[in-house]
Amino acid sequence: PRGSCGSECGRPRSQWQGPPVLWSRGSLRQVVLISSGALIGADAFHTGSGSVLLVRAPDGTGLLRFEDYEVRNGPDLHVFLTPDASGNVHAPGAIDLGAVKATRGNVNYALPAGTNLESLRFVVIYCVPFSVVFATAELN
Repeated sequence: PRGSCGSECGRPRSQWQGPPVLWSRGSLRQVVLISSGALIGADAFHTGSGSVLLVRAPDGTGLLRFEDYEVRNGPDLHVFLTPDASGNVHAPGAIDLGAVKATRGNVNYALPAGTNLESLRFVVIYCVPFSVVFATAELN
């Protein structure tokens, strides 16, 4: 039934039927999954984990969602999306979604209107002042 996770509760996302359902300010909305990936820390000090989903909402807007995620805190961390296969945040078409909102939990980032969601290949959590990658997720 609408308003609950129904038969999907307790099952891995890979076994869900239909598009993922995201909670937004207490309401449910169905979205289309464009791509997803696992967040991985850059090294033993710059750690990260969790799932990353790139989705399209019914109104056509894009959303980047981190689920059950954690990243080591650092100075002026930003979330970038890039079409570059190596995860370069300075590549043409890379998008800075702004400062990291939280270092753990479930977090959503709205994408700018008109973003070509299918072209984006990497999510990068990046320390702007020191030009250091903290974590990445390849989107497939």
